[in-house]
Order: sequence, then structure tokens, then C-alpha cells
Amino acid sequence: LFMGLMVTVLPAAAQDSGTVMWLAEYYSGRYFSGPAVVRAYEPGINQNWGTGAPSPGLPADNFSVRWTATAYFDGGLYRFDARADDEIRIIIDNTHVILDTLDAAQPGVPLSADFSLSRGYHSLRVEYRENGGAAYVNMSWQQIQSPTPLPGPGIWVAEYYNNRVLDGS
Repeated sequence: LFMGLMVTVLPAAAQDSGTVMWLAEYYSGRYFSGPAVVRAYEPGINQNWGTGAPSPGLPADNFSVRWTATAYFDGGLYRFDARADDEIRIIIDNTHVILDTLDAAQPGVPLSADFSLSRGYHSLRVEYRENGGAAYVNMSWQQIQSPTPLPGPGIWVAEYYNNRVLDGS
């Protein structure tokens, strides 16, 4: 007789944007093409390069960066805030584009998007493009609404009837 046990370890609490390690891929050019010139892990997306290059081997203008991460969220409604000079896009679970200024730059404008997430791990992708001049990007999130709690102490609600048609009080 074989008995198996599967265990999923979850974080003690949801991760905030400052505790997630992001894989950053820096490209020479604005369109995320070719191999990344620099790949590094970064603790959050909060960069200000001024008018300089983000790293040796990259230009000061006309470069792009793609950050990817997986983060644990408690269920609920989250607000994603971003500010960039020049362009930014935020994608959740590879399908939900919640904010996108690529090809419609809004330099320095505070942007936000609200998005409902189920409890668990979600993939995040942030894409940034620098056209020219100053270069900076910031992105963070916070939970703005918890999920509606289920009635009773657990996820099951029982109703008992004294008949076979499940009717009455």
C-alpha cells in the first residue's frame, strides 16, 4: 500500500512590491529584441538613471528593460502604481495587461490600475522603454480591498431540512 502526501508551502503573508526579487533583463534598443545585454536580480522596481546609462554596455537613451517575478498575494483588490519616463506596461499572469503606455508615453504622470487577484501566486511582468533624456521607473502595489469573507467559520455552509425536497425552514 502506497500513500502519498502533497504539501504546498505558502508564505506567512502576502508579498509587497518591496520584498519581491525581480529578474531584470536590459536590452540595447527600445523593442526588447535580441539577447539581453544585462541580466540581474533586483529587489523592487525603483530606478532613477537620470541622463546616464543603466549599466556599462547599454546606451543612455533608446533602451528597454523587462522585469519578471512571481509573487504571493492574498485575495482581493490591488492597486498597482507606476511612474515612468518614458513608457511602461504591467502584465499579470501573462494575459492581463492592466496598464500600458508603450507607444503612448506619459512621462512623469502618476498612473494606477486596480486589479482583483485570487489568493495565491501570480506572475508579474513590467516592461519599460526609454526614448531619450531623463530615465526613471517606479512600480509598486498595495491591497485596497480584502475579499468578502464567506459566512460561517469556514468555506462550507450547511443548511438542514426535515424533508426530502430540501424546502422550507
